[in-house]
Amino acid sequence: MKSSRVLTGAAILVMLWLIFLVPACASDTPPPTPTVTPPAAPISAGTAEPTLSSAESGAAAGFSTAVAARTPIPTPTPSAIERRTSEVADRFGLGQRTFLGLTGNQWAELVGATLIIAGGYFLARLLVNQILKRMVKRTKTKLDDEMFVEVKDELQWLLILFIVDFAVSGLSFLGDTLRTATDDLFFVLNLIILTSMSLGLIQFAAKHYIASLDNAEDQDRLDPIITGIQRFAYFLVVIIAVSLGLSHFGANANTLYFTLLATVAIVSLAARDVITDALSGFIILADQPFRIGDSVLIQDLNTWGDVLDIGTRTTRILTVDNRELIVPNSKIAKSQIVNYNYPDTKYRLQTDIGIAYGIDIDLIRKTATDAVRGIKYVLDDKPVDVLFVEFDNAARKVRVRWWIDSFH
Repeated sequence: MKSSRVLTGAAILVMLWLIFLVPACASDTPPPTPTVTPPAAPISAGTAEPTLSSAESGAAAGFSTAVAARTPIPTPTPSAIERRTSEVADRFGLGQRTFLGLTGNQWAELVGATLIIAGGYFLARLLVNQILKRMVKRTKTKLDDEMFVEVKDELQWLLILFIVDFAVSGLSFLGDTLRTATDDLFFVLNLIILTSMSLGLIQFAAKHYIASLDNAEDQDRLDPIITGIQRFAYFLVVIIAVSLGLSHFGANANTLYFTLLATVAIVSLAARDVITDALSGFIILADQPFRIGDSVLIQDLNTWGDVLDIGTRTTRILTVDNRELIVPNSKIAKSQIVNYNYPDTKYRLQTDIGIAYGIDIDLIRKTATDAVRGIKYVLDDKPVDVLFVEFDNAARKVRVRWWIDSFH
């Protein structure tokens, strides 16, 4: 707490100092530098203008293309703080003195840039750790609090890099090569931080969604789907970051796009069945037509038994004759499935019997009901139905229906 107060006080002092200097230096403009244009040398009548050969012209064209692709940024005017420090150096006669290869004015610009970086560092910490944190805490939801904790460090570093870039760009004595390299460095650092922030937000969203599920069964069921979506989002973020980097450095990103498309096409054709099974597995896990332990009947495959495992590519079923059957998820997705455990495990059975003509129908109903009620696993709270179905040539067909507690 004490160190936080010290940092806050130092940031406020730096803000007041900047507010005091900026208005005073805003009206200052650097004096114009007179330029003298030397007279052009006359061209004698016998002197021919130099010409370039075809090889030299091709080299010049290639060089021009390279330079156009990586043109250095223009040299900016020093900031107000850097001009004020240069004026102070001139006032004390230190402007043209050289120390360690730099003049007094250049050292003054370095001092001004250092002050901007130091003040910006404290301002960034104050903005992120104090102001933004308090604004987030005032909301009623906890989601933004958790998200702020996830991206707090990246936001702070982005602000610090912006301030450092602003301070360094005001140094007028940097050469074009060094200035371009500095600009590239800040671009790469910002791109890395933004990529890290995006990956962190994707991971946060995946974890938050899994944690928001009610029970552990749903978490285990949807975890493979969320993991697959998360990895695909990671892939997209990395591809976008690489494309932005290549575009910044003047490289042609079309080759990368064509390579990725060709790779995706080849993999899709070679692993078409595997991809189809995996997509069907995601659909089964999300739609949940059956769960592990359910007794199911896959009518198109004429297979029924207990579900042992549901994978991303196959489903394992233990048949009634104690055999483990491995079925591709794509075939299950195309078949009609009967789940004997949903919505509950109670199951109704029925059978048709033939009754000779002349027998009393009430006696048939009572006899069938008593016989069924005497079976151990028949549910007492469910009715036993004895229904007349049709007249046959030799007998009357009667259907008897009863309920059991479980399919097994």
